Amino acid sequence: MFVTDEPFVAKQFGVETVTKLISDSGWNPYKVIFASTNFLKEHPAAAHAFVLASLRGWADYMQSDPGPANKLIASLNQQLDPAFLGFTREAMQTYHIVEGIPGSGQTLGAIDRGRIEREIAALHDLGLTTHTFPYDRAVAESALPSAQEIAAATR
Repeated sequence: MFVTDEPFVAKQFGVETVTKLISDSGWNPYKVIFASTNFLKEHPAAAHAFVLASLRGWADYMQSDPGPANKLIASLNQQLDPAFLGFTREAMQTYHIVEGIPGSGQTLGAIDRGRIEREIAALHDLGLTTHTFPYDRAVAESALPSAQEIAAATR
């Protein structure tokens, strides 16, 4: 169950829910963007710009008026009404899904090397990968913005 979806639907049917986050179990994966190694090699500036634009978009949506974004989203999927979109944004704020937990070092756009390495090891331990691989094969640091770029993009 996603904290941004099913509790809303359940409430529409008069069912109250209790939400437990996957991260409460110790599994706290990043929500990521995937790109091929070839794309990153051939288009490093585009990858970097995409990451910056994504961070800017999330910051604007979470910190400013979500109305314009919600209007666009609803125009693309009429099943997503204003009440649902409001619930979803509130859940993302309540559970710190986008911007991280204040005071924990988690921030929008920050990547923790140790957390990535733990995720890779956990995937291997669960048999979901046949081997472990180094951090630099999982994260294209060339596409990641600097702390200054993140700060500028998310103000």
